[in-house]
Amino acid sequence: MKTDAILSNLKEGGYRMTRVRRAVVAALSGSAVPLSALDLKTLLSEAAMRVNKTTVYREIAFLMDRGVIHEIQFGDGKMRYRVCPEAHHHHAICVRCSRVEEITMENDMKKHERAIARRRGFKVLSHTLEFFGLCNSCNGK
Repeated sequence: MKTDAILSNLKEGGYRMTRVRRAVVAALSGSAVPLSALDLKTLLSEAAMRVNKTTVYREIAFLMDRGVIHEIQFGDGKMRYRVCPEAHHHHAICVRCSRVEEITMENDMKKHERAIARRRGFKVLSHTLEFFGLCNSCNGK
């Protein structure tokens, strides 16, 4: 989803479009790789925007609560964020260059969720699935 569409949807929802919010959305939607809160703070600072890390985290929480962005974990304990595509998906993450590709497996996962619920009596509310490896470029192909 492009920056203008995201901002327009938020504005139509009655939310304020602050300078920091616009900059965070633009940074996330314009990035080829997911960004951490520190990455966002650095990008904002490079754009001559004085912002503290609490504000960055507040914007991240705001955007996550509204389904604009989602969190991705690379297995290194550092949370990264990316604009959500329209459909539920999973990720293939390159451990060398941090490239992330969306993978859709909706039908198979729903079947597994139903089986978990049936066999264990466990109500699945959500799930994440990441594959870690090397992308075509880093794999030398």
